[in-house]
Amino acid sequence: MFKKIRKISIFVLMFLLFTSINVFAGDIPESIMSGKQKALFIGKITDISTDTYNIVPSTVMMGNIEKPEIKIKKFDKYYGTSTKPKTGDFVVAVLLEENKIDDTWIFKSTSEDYKTLKLVSEQYAMVARYQKYINEGEYFKAQKKINDNSKVSATPTNTSVQSTQSKGNNLKIQSYITNCKFITILVIFIACIIFFTVNTLKKRRRN
Repeated sequence: MFKKIRKISIFVLMFLLFTSINVFAGDIPESIMSGKQKALFIGKITDISTDTYNIVPSTVMMGNIEKPEIKIKKFDKYYGTSTKPKTGDFVVAVLLEENKIDDTWIFKSTSEDYKTLKLVSEQYAMVARYQKYINEGEYFKAQKKINDNSKVSATPTNTSVQSTQSKGNNLKIQSYITNCKFITILVIFIACIIFFTVNTLKKRRRN
């Protein structure tokens, strides 16, 4: 009986962990809109050396890229495919910092035109959403919204300060509530395991 309970407990924990990982991974197209990366761009591989790729950005959808050409560390393949990069490929990439991209989320594309390009990949749900957002110009809109919010927050008024403080407090409260919920669920889960374990031991002693 105890072995069964232990197996069930392990299965539940693994299921929760797997579900959480998938949820976070599936949110990538939406999380990019927050603008935490340096840039989101479409470009073309112009040169390949032993350790690096040279990419010329043609369309910057979010953030900014100051250099006309960036040099990044070589990556093995594009997301959702086994295709190896080659000179002349069009790419859609997330620039994390100067000369560093997210090489786990880089796509080969059919063209440089954001309105009509297709992402060359297995058509997972989040890839389909990503392509849709690109084609519809959603990332340009997201950047405009970030810029507009920055202009508003830069205005030195009491309202702005109070709004910022209010948002900070709300975030703290939300974080606290989330943590409390997680702790409560964890405590209940552990209590259930202890309860079943104690009952099982009692039954064994009676027998």
